[in-house]
Amino acid sequence: MTYEELNGIVERLASAFAVRGVAQGDRVVIHARPSIHYAAIFLAALRRGAWVVPLDPQLRRTELRGLIEKADPEMVFTSSGDAEAIRDIASQIVELDAAGERGFAALLSTGDVPMEEVTVSPDDTAVLAFTSGTTGQAK
Repeated sequence: MTYEELNGIVERLASAFAVRGVAQGDRVVIHARPSIHYAAIFLAALRRGAWVVPLDPQLRRTELRGLIEKADPEMVFTSSGDAEAIRDIASQIVELDAAGERGFAALLSTGDVPMEEVTVSPDDTAVLAFTSGTTGQAK
């Protein structure tokens, strides 16, 4: 993938975020393994001024639910299997491995509209990273 292709995906995703109500200061959870989609989601969220909340894809479902409740995200990106476990606590879930209206491609297709530029300051939050220890829950 070229930088130009990646930038095109990031622009469409950022526009789709705007269409779906993701605003500056909102949180976007990425619960997935590293991939080109992961990078595009991360960059698009930053372009909207949203906070990126990366979550370990190997979290147990109870841990995942707890962290999502704490993060209070506007949108969550995860797998179809894990989406079922959080459907009652997350309002907008994009299933990265799904086809159809719940999938990544469907979200991307909604991002073909012009988007207002978002101005961020150097002091704005970009990433909310939960930490873990060997003896306790993620914080």
